[in-house]
Amino acid sequence: MRVANINKESDSVTSFLLEPVDGQSLPLFQAGQFVVLRLHLDPYNPPVPRRYSLSDLPGADHFGISVKNELNGIGSSFLCSRTREGDVLEVSAPRGSFTLRSSQSPVVLLSAGVGATPVMAMLHTLAAERWQREIWWINGARNRVEHPFAEESRSLLKQLSRGRGYIVYSRPAWQSAAAMENGSCSPTTLLCTHFYFDCAFRIPSKVAKALFASASPGASSRAVCSSFSASSRLPIRA
Repeated sequence: MRVANINKESDSVTSFLLEPVDGQSLPLFQAGQFVVLRLHLDPYNPPVPRRYSLSDLPGADHFGISVKNELNGIGSSFLCSRTREGDVLEVSAPRGSFTLRSSQSPVVLLSAGVGATPVMAMLHTLAAERWQREIWWINGARNRVEHPFAEESRSLLKQLSRGRGYIVYSRPAWQSAAAMENGSCSPTTLLCTHFYFDCAFRIPSKVAKALFASASPGASSRAVCSSFSASSRLPIRA
């Protein structure tokens, strides 16, 4: 697939729009699934496989992935530092079972950092289908500078009549703290040191039976399990 567009989401996260080289329609994926990229880092060694969640609205003409440039991450460094628009990448068909399922229950989408990628695709789907269920978007980041998908998620939530968002900064920069003090920051932006335990007490009890989708680093996923008691929960993908 050809890299059609590269967009810097934050200081550390970059999104790539991938289109088929031959113009053929792509297999329609389900929000929450991922693809495997076989990255040819150099001509003298075999390609390195890396999997990335699809972060855009499912469509037949493109895939969207978002990658955090990790320290010592050979795959992410190759994509974020060496890949250019027009380059061709080897990409698998979408796969994975971490997907939304049909339900009339409220939906809670929890994530932290770049872990938001699969639930971003879910939020896109919910907004595109104009779902009338109560939707909770709960996302943690270090601060505004390292907060990917901030504007995108805010725009999607505005399209949902029952969409609610909570953003939590664990290491807010002084600008974020000042914005909170003078009232120029969204009232749903929280400054706290423990993302999930803090938010657990802010979600109404009526959402306790919601359909939960959590995508975050391993330690945060364990905190989700401890913080929320849900009778219906999607598999947690760390």
